[in-house]
Amino acid sequence: MRITEDLLKKDVIDADAREIGVITDIIISDQTFEITDIVTQEKGFANFGSNEENVIPIDFISVVGDKVLIKSADEIDEI
Repeated sequence: MRITEDLLKKDVIDADAREIGVITDIIISDQTFEITDIVTQEKGFANFGSNEENVIPIDFISVVGDKVLIKSADEIDEI
């Protein structure tokens, strides 16, 4: 998998199918070289120029496909 091509700009949705945003960056551990977090930014015309970013731990991700699905609150509590 090519990280930059496959993950960046993917839509991120939560377990209730609400849009969280789009992946704008990834954070990689300098010790293990594994992805630790993804950085998302809200998308859409209403958020044009917005710099608000959310950092989501990789453990919160349930599925990566056409979109990235974040685990439900119940699943996150189990982590």
